[in-house]
Amino acid sequence: MLKRIRIFTVIFAFLILFGGCRSALIPAGYNLGPRDVSKSFTGCWIDVFSVSGDSAVLKVNLSGELIALQDDSAYILTEVSFVALPVNNIKSAELHVFKPQGAMGPVVGLLSFLPNIAGEIASSTGGAFLLLGVPVAVSGILFGIGEAGSNATLKYPEKNNLEEFVKFARFPQGLPSGLKTKELHLIR
Repeated sequence: MLKRIRIFTVIFAFLILFGGCRSALIPAGYNLGPRDVSKSFTGCWIDVFSVSGDSAVLKVNLSGELIALQDDSAYILTEVSFVALPVNNIKSAELHVFKPQGAMGPVVGLLSFLPNIAGEIASSTGGAFLLLGVPVAVSGILFGIGEAGSNATLKYPEKNNLEEFVKFARFPQGLPSGLKTKELHLIR
């Protein structure tokens, strides 16, 4: 019975610790916390899936900083170059506004579950202490899963319009006249 409890505890700890992990490839300079977004002088990171032409022969995936979004074009600074995409060709886009905060729930759930694990190890009650802590651990995991789908990422066309992306661009009013695009660079 003790062996099953240990296996159960290890599985729960793994789920709690890694339940909120996310593997987005966003440079650290654009992966800011919610409080730091309003202080940043850069645009947010965007992932765009675009097609070219009516026959949709050329499919393009771009990732970079959203520089500006105007009526007919989206301007994105990638690692390689400054790109102007026609808005009509954009099929889907994800704008990463700030770093998701989903890892806090599972961490709090695990820390709240530790006394139950210690109590079970000390008393060997056949799992009673562990069962008392299950609601706390489960709520932590569910909180983390709920936060993973939070407002940290705007998605077009599923939930948002491209007009909502404008306020997260480096130049929300549009490209300034005389902008030297060759001098723009990504933040690392």
